[in-house]
Amino acid sequence: MTPDELTERLRGLALAAGADDLAAETGFVAERVNERRFHVACVGQFKRGKSTLLNALVGHNILPTGVPPVTSVPTIIRFGALGARARTPQGWAAFAPVDLADYVTEERNPGNTKGVLAVEVSLPAPILKGGLCLVDTPGLGSVYESNSAATKAFVPHIDAALVLLGADPPISGEELRLVETIAAEVSTLLFVLGKVDRVTEAERVQATDFIRGLLRERLGRVGDRVYQVSAVNGGGGVDWLALGERLRLLAQSQGGVLVAEMRRRAVHRIVRGLVRRLEEQRSALLTPLEDSERRVRALAQLREDVDDALRELNPLFAAEEQRLCKALSGRAEVFLEEAELTGLVALRAAWTAGRFAGARRRESLEFANQLARELVYPWLERMEREVEVDYRETAHRFASIARDQLGSLVGAAGLNAEEIGGVPPEAEHFRISRHFAFSDRMWYHYPRSPWPALIDALIPASLRHRRRQRRAETYLMDLLTANASRVVGDLAERVRESRREVEGEIRESLRRIALAAADALEWARAVRARGLDAVSLESDRLDALLAEAERLLEPAGNRAA
Repeated sequence: MTPDELTERLRGLALAAGADDLAAETGFVAERVNERRFHVACVGQFKRGKSTLLNALVGHNILPTGVPPVTSVPTIIRFGALGARARTPQGWAAFAPVDLADYVTEERNPGNTKGVLAVEVSLPAPILKGGLCLVDTPGLGSVYESNSAATKAFVPHIDAALVLLGADPPISGEELRLVETIAAEVSTLLFVLGKVDRVTEAERVQATDFIRGLLRERLGRVGDRVYQVSAVNGGGGVDWLALGERLRLLAQSQGGVLVAEMRRRAVHRIVRGLVRRLEEQRSALLTPLEDSERRVRALAQLREDVDDALRELNPLFAAEEQRLCKALSGRAEVFLEEAELTGLVALRAAWTAGRFAGARRRESLEFANQLARELVYPWLERMEREVEVDYRETAHRFASIARDQLGSLVGAAGLNAEEIGGVPPEAEHFRISRHFAFSDRMWYHYPRSPWPALIDALIPASLRHRRRQRRAETYLMDLLTANASRVVGDLAERVRESRREVEGEIRESLRRIALAAADALEWARAVRARGLDAVSLESDRLDALLAEAERLLEPAGNRAA
């Protein structure tokens, strides 16, 4: 069976099973294959500047940008005459590109109340000619939880990723987990350090070194280039031209491979969804109707009970967070007492030795900055090793509470825990993922103003010397305090991220299962209304469809895809 025949057969199977959504998705896959289109999705934390970056790459301010989190729906930019269309469960609907914000922004489509699955914009941009489609995704970590969920739901449709990172912090825990998820499916990831116009060269070097080290440690990726760019004024930065050229080469040399991989993954995903759908229908058809109805009611009630249970568990989760934060703060206080003493001794010794006699006023601040880094980073490494034990214990308690609560609710509803799933394995979401970035606060202690230098020039040398020493000591103390606080906040935020993911996965699992069960019950009730012969015929037909769908999951079928 050729790849085209396989795709067409899968579409026919989906239609025969009444899975119109899967049939439509198969059609979209065939369309992309025929047009050699592949998706390069720009992903990252909210407010990284993803929309601004993509606007600069295509040379057109087509995507809405703004101060609050803007993008709420994945937006695909492809080559073609200027136009736009939105995909909903009912299909595609065209609209004017000037109305794009009405469909993709949180302000005009809050919580995606319009039910938009994706938006596609066509532009005659040269960079898109080779089949490259750039995708703007909602940011992670936004106050709008639906935005992160929309990005994660789009992951199966990503063929390559443009990972946009920042200098402060370079990468969040949620970003790292998303990158790990994408990297498990696709091998082409381009890492971009954005907004480099806002940071110093030293901060860019520090951020890129940190990113490379994290990629090597967590993904085993060695030698990845981190493109340093700025998207303002149409694009800039030391690597702007190189990034554009890399994307063009991607279309020229790897486009065919990416399209073939896309088809293989899509066929496998659609077939698995079809098998689950057919099994649900078969169960609803052959199980006594009252049992199926009871299961649907139990699932609907379970969704409500789980929401209530998670709200009731909030005080327990909050107590765990407070316990860990208190332990972190205690360790930080001990560190500050020791580090401030050690740092001040070293700084005063350098001053007494005449190291800064006649030096520029900034040099003593830079020395204090280096001292603080030498104290903070080794402590951070020790802190993470010590905290990981507490972190794992907290993770175990979180997962155990969620698992026990869900398990008791499932049992009370008369359902089978194995068929529900959705209870997260405790080791999966509670992992130390270091993304701390040192803040040098130089902008505060060394402002771009002529007045400090003028004052220094007007006062006696001895007074100027003492004034600079006090400034350096104050700077050192501020650096230690601020960065110790950042370490504590960074680790505590990982607990909160993990908790949100646990709750989100439970809710999504139950929503999907309940919807499938309700659809299957409605279909089975309609079949039974036609009599026993209809039930027998449909049962045989489902068995045949299941057998054929499962054959498509065999390795040979996957290779053909």
